[in-house]
Amino acid sequence: VQKGVGWMLKEYTNCDPKPIIAFVDKHKETMPRTTLRYAIEKLPQETKKKLMEK
Repeated sequence: VQKGVGWMLKEYTNCDPKPIIAFVDKHKETMPRTTLRYAIEKLPQETKKKLMEK
């Protein structure tokens, strides 16, 4: 399920990444790492780095 949620978030970044970035940033402390990694896969490297920080 975690991979599926991450995959859906990742696919939505193709259309409009801003709400996904905001969502991930808000929930990154409690979001499973698997979900987080899938969700940010297609984002720019700097954005990924920022979102991976705790």
